[in-house]
Amino acid sequence: MQATYLPGVSAPQIDINTGKLNFINFSKTDYPDFAWITERNYVGVAQLGTGKALIFKGKVKMLFGGALPVPLLTLPHSADGKENAIAAVDFLTRKPLMVQVSNELLTYQFTNQAPNLTLPKDVQNAFALMQKGIQQSRIVPSG
Repeated sequence: MQATYLPGVSAPQIDINTGKLNFINFSKTDYPDFAWITERNYVGVAQLGTGKALIFKGKVKMLFGGALPVPLLTLPHSADGKENAIAAVDFLTRKPLMVQVSNELLTYQFTNQAPNLTLPKDVQNAFALMQKGIQQSRIVPSG
């Protein structure tokens, strides 16, 4: 299951992989916004901040759950639905640093310690309701 907070919606939206566009399958990649990167769109190495970065450029399709995890509803899109994209990956660690598609920029920061994460109560409750609904749908009537 996946929980998503959408703009203008107070409760988290819960989804299972049912082919919906807003479901991001993290079992295929940890960074879905970098899925478009290939050997063919590698540009080279550049100095970025205090370190070096691998740079990639390409055209990506702007779909919800596609190149970026959120839709760019307010930005103009090209006629073919593909936007200019650039990404930077840390030269030494190979971790993502940034990705820009059209005018949308995402940056990444990593710490050395992973905290013990606890889901927010509203997400825990939404997951529990979804699980209960799934279990109830599997009950076979007697008789």
